[in-house]
Amino acid sequence: MSESKSDPQEEVGKAPDKEKPQAGPDPAGLESATADQILMAIRRNEFLAGVVDGRDVSMVYIDRHQVHNYFQPEPARPEARRPADAPPRRQRRIGDLVVSPVPSWELERAAATYVGSPLFEEGQRILRPHGILFLHGPHGTGKRATALRLLNSIIFTDAAGGIYELNPNLRLSDLRPDELPEQTALLLECADSSALEGLTRFNLDALCTALDPTGRNTALVVVTERLPPGFPQDYRHLTLAWRLPWAGPDVTFQHEVLSRHVRFLAFHDPDYAEVIVPGLRTLMDNASAKQLLEEELSPGQLADLAGVLVPALRRETSIDQAVAGLAQRAHSDVETWFHSSHPCEIENLLIAAAVFSGAPYNDVRSAAQTLETYLQPSAADESAGEKPARHASRFAGRESRRVQLEAIQARPVSAVRRTHYGEILDDAIELKNPAWQKAVLHFLWDDPEFGGRVLAWLKAYGGHPIHHLRTRAAAAIGALARLSFSTIEAEILRPWATSRDENTRRSAAQVLGITIWDEGLSAPSSRLLHFWASQPDQPHWQWTAAAAYAGLAGPRYPEQTLADLKLIGRNSLEMPGLLEPFFRALLAFYATAQDLPERRLALLEELAAWSAETPGDRRNNTQAFALQRAALLAFWVMLWPDRNDPVWQQLLADIGVPGASQGYAVQLMRRAFNFRQPARIAADATHPRRLALSGLHDLVLEIARQRDEEQIAHLEGVLTALVAACRANEPDEVERLRYHAAQWQDIPPEGQGALHVLLAG
Repeated sequence: MSESKSDPQEEVGKAPDKEKPQAGPDPAGLESATADQILMAIRRNEFLAGVVDGRDVSMVYIDRHQVHNYFQPEPARPEARRPADAPPRRQRRIGDLVVSPVPSWELERAAATYVGSPLFEEGQRILRPHGILFLHGPHGTGKRATALRLLNSIIFTDAAGGIYELNPNLRLSDLRPDELPEQTALLLECADSSALEGLTRFNLDALCTALDPTGRNTALVVVTERLPPGFPQDYRHLTLAWRLPWAGPDVTFQHEVLSRHVRFLAFHDPDYAEVIVPGLRTLMDNASAKQLLEEELSPGQLADLAGVLVPALRRETSIDQAVAGLAQRAHSDVETWFHSSHPCEIENLLIAAAVFSGAPYNDVRSAAQTLETYLQPSAADESAGEKPARHASRFAGRESRRVQLEAIQARPVSAVRRTHYGEILDDAIELKNPAWQKAVLHFLWDDPEFGGRVLAWLKAYGGHPIHHLRTRAAAAIGALARLSFSTIEAEILRPWATSRDENTRRSAAQVLGITIWDEGLSAPSSRLLHFWASQPDQPHWQWTAAAAYAGLAGPRYPEQTLADLKLIGRNSLEMPGLLEPFFRALLAFYATAQDLPERRLALLEELAAWSAETPGDRRNNTQAFALQRAALLAFWVMLWPDRNDPVWQQLLADIGVPGASQGYAVQLMRRAFNFRQPARIAADATHPRRLALSGLHDLVLEIARQRDEEQIAHLEGVLTALVAACRANEPDEVERLRYHAAQWQDIPPEGQGALHVLLAG
C-alpha cells in the first residue's frame, strides 16, 4: 500500500536512550492515562461546555474591541461571508513558520470604522515606496487598526491574499528575507519591541531589498510602543511616531469615530433607520454623552463606548446607565462606594460578587466569609478594640438578602448549571454593572495592604472542584495579571502550571487566555506558552499550554497554536495524558474557525503533514511515530458524531465536496486504516485503525438516524472519494473496507447508500 508505514515503526515500542523526566513517578497520571479514559473525557464533553463557560467568564476582563467571542457572535451583526465561489485564503509560510490570515471580521471592522488623518497619509508615503514601516507610539492610540488600513490600501495582484499576521515570537533579525512570500501583506505587532532586538543595518538592508515593491510586492508593517535604543539611525526614515489623530478632546472627530462604530454594530438591526439613526443624531443632547466626548478618548475607548451605547440607542436601557458601564466611570463609582463606609461583611460581599458574578448566591456568600479570614485584622488589633454589644434577639439588626444585594449594586438571577445529574436552575446573583467586576479588582490591587491578601484568597480557588467558582477566580487573576504580569507569573502561573492537579493547571491556562489578548502582554504571554510547549521533559507545562490553546489563547495566534501543538503531539506516546488537552485544542481550533474556511483548511493540511512525519534517528523516530498517531487520532476525534458537538458536522460539510479539504481528509482516512502500532501497544483503544473503523461505523449510523439529506450527501461524497483513492493506489484497501462494512448489520435504510459505496468498492 502506498500509504502504509515502513517497518522501522516497529522499533518505536522501545524507549529511547535518555533519562526520564525529573517530575517524579507518573506525574499527575500523564504517563499512565489510559486510552479509554482519554476518549471518554472527550466524548462526554458536550461541545467543550467547560471551555465555552470559561471563555464567557473571561470575556468581561478583555477589552471588547480587541477580541471576537467566537462561540457567541454578536447577534446584531451577522458574519460577512465570502462568495460561495471564492477560494479560501491559504496559509503562507516564511521558512518553517506558518503565518495565518487576519480574520475577516477584524478587517471588515477596521474598514468600516477607521477615520483617516494626516498621520495616516504620512504612513502611506513611507510604506508604498519602501514596502516596510515601523509604526511606534503609546498604548491605545489605534496603531493596529492603522496598520491594517495601511496594508489594505496597497493593491496586490493576488486577489485572495488578505493580510497575514506574524507571531511576536519572531525576531526580524532571524528572518530570512528570501523566504518572504510574494504578493502578501504582513503585520507584526509586538508592544515591547522584543521582535526588533538585535536588528542591524545588515538585516534592514536585506529586508528593504526583499520588500522593494518592484520585487516580490510584499509589504510589512511593524507595530510597537517603542523602538529599541539600538535601532539604526540610517533607517529612521522608515519609522513613524504615532499618536492620537486628534489633538486634545476634539468632539467632532471623536463623535465621527463613535458614529462609525455604532453604525457598524447596529447596521443590521431591523429598526436601524427608525430608531438607531435618530438616536445617534440626538446623542449630543444627552449631558452624560456630551461630557464624555469632551474628554480625550482613545480609539479603543470610543469602540467600547459604542458597544455600551447600542443597547441604549435601541431603547433597552438609558444612556446614563450605558455610560456607567465604561471602565473609567466604573472605576470612579467603585472608589466612591468603598469610601462610603460600608460594614466589613458588605464590603466582602461586594468583592466576592465581583469575582463570582453569576454564581449561586450561597457560593458567593460563602466566598465572602472565607475572604474575611484573609482581610481580618490580627488578634492583637482585634483585642484592643471594643466588642459590640450583643443584640437581645438573634435576628435583630440583621439585613435581609434583598437589602444586602441593593447595598452592593447586585441583583438575583436564575442561572442554568450543568451537573452530573442534569441541568438545574440556581438562585444566582450578578452585579448590575458588569464593569464593576474589573473595577473592584483594580481598586483592591492598588491598595498596598489588601492587594496581596485578595490575591492569596483568589489563589486558593485555583484547584477548586466546583467549575463555576474555579473559572471565575482564574478569570479574576487574569484581570490582575494585566496589571502586573511579572508578579502573577512568579506567584501564580509557575506553581499552577507544574501542579499535579488538573484543575489548577486549567486555571493557569485560563489566565494566559486573558493576557494574550492584551496589547502589551501578547508577546510575553505567547513566549511563555511556547516555552512550556517546547519542554518535553516537563509534561505538566506541555499539558497547560495545550489547555490554554483549547481556550482563549488558541484564536489569538493560530499559527503558533498549531506549531506548539505539534511539539506536544510529539511527546504524546510517552505521556498519553497529553492527548486529552491536545484533542480539545484541535476541536476548539476548528470550532472557532466556523466562519474562517482558510483556518479550517490550514488545520486539515497540518494534520495531513503530521500524519506523514518522516522519522530520523531513534529519538526522532519515536517522536515522529507519536505525532503521526496523534494526528490520525485527532482527525477521528473531530469527526466523531456527537449530537452536542458541531465540529463533526462542520468537518463533514467541508470534506463532503470535492476540493482541498476532501483531499486531506482522504489522506488521513487511508493512513488511519493502514496504521500499524508496536506489539506492546497494538491492543490500545487509541490505535488509529481501531478508532477509524469504529468512528466510520458510528458516523454512518448517526447520519442515517438523523435522516439529514445534506449530511447523507456529504457522507457519500467523501466515501466515494475515499474508495476512488484506494482503488487508484492499492486495490487491497478496497477489499478491507468492503470486509469491515459487511459486518455492519445495524445500519438503517437511510444509511444504505453510504454502505453501498463501501460494499461496491
